[in-house]
Amino acid sequence: MKLPNKVTSYSESTLSRLAPILATLAVGDKTVIEVYQDTHLHYQSLEEYVDALDCLFAIGRIEYIEESGVLHFVA
Repeated sequence: MKLPNKVTSYSESTLSRLAPILATLAVGDKTVIEVYQDTHLHYQSLEEYVDALDCLFAIGRIEYIEESGVLHFVA
């Protein structure tokens, strides 16, 4: 995960990549693949997308619902 510092600007950091995922999930629950398809233009690599998902899980803003296989936005 890239955090902003003297070398890495905010726009290059993982934190700047969180908003597209949250905006997509605010509309409704989606699978991991559906979220990626909706937001892939915001990421230079799959690694950046996974880092953003990890961060959102860690701070408790999204959760994975195993029964239905979807990501859920936690308000």
